[in-house]
Amino acid sequence: MAKRRAWERWLPEMILDGHGVPSHEWNQPFSGYLPGMFAEHWIPRAFLYVYLPYLNEPENPCHSWALHLAQSIQRHVHNDADLVQKNDEIRERYQRYAQRWEPQIFPFVTQGPLALLPPVARVAQLHYSAQRPRVTRLEVVTEVVDEVAEGPWLNLCVQGHLAVWKAMIEVLQARAKKAIKTVAISGRRVRLSWGCEPMNPT
Repeated sequence: MAKRRAWERWLPEMILDGHGVPSHEWNQPFSGYLPGMFAEHWIPRAFLYVYLPYLNEPENPCHSWALHLAQSIQRHVHNDADLVQKNDEIRERYQRYAQRWEPQIFPFVTQGPLALLPPVARVAQLHYSAQRPRVTRLEVVTEVVDEVAEGPWLNLCVQGHLAVWKAMIEVLQARAKKAIKTVAISGRRVRLSWGCEPMNPT
C-alpha cells in the first residue's frame, strides 16, 4: 500500500527498488538447501546485479529507455575499479558452481562490468512499468551482497547502489518529461531541482 500511494502521488517515470541479498535465507552455498521460491538465489550472481525489464525486447516501447539505462549503468560501474573486480570475482564463482551445472535454475548473466537480468518471471508483470507503461517507463531492482555487511564491504554496497542512482538520474536528465536541472549529493542527502522541458528531447 505504501508503494502504491507513493506511485499515485508522484507518478514516477522510473522507479528504483534497492535490495540486498539476504544470505541467512537464500545463500547457503554447498549446503544442499534450495529455499523454495528463491532457488535461483542459492548463490549470488555478482556482487551487484540489476533486474532491468525490456532490455531484450526491442518491440517494447520502453526498450530504448532500458537500453539507454543499461549503457549508462555499465559506464558508471566501469568507472569504479573495486566494483568491477568484486563483480567479476563473484560472477565467476556463480558461473563455475551453479549456472554451468543447472542453467534452468541459475540463469545466465550478461558480460561486462555489471550483471543485468530480466525480471524474475513470477513478478515480471507486477511492476509499474508493466502495468502503467505510459507513466512509468522502467522499474529497476538492484541487488547487492549486503547481509551483515560492515566497513569497506558495506561502503562498496553503497557505491554499487549509488552508481545505479547516478545512471538513472543521467537518463532522466536526457529523456524525462520534466528534466533534472541540478543534482547535489552530500553524504546521505540527494537534492534535485527540476525544469519543465527535457534537456535533450527525444
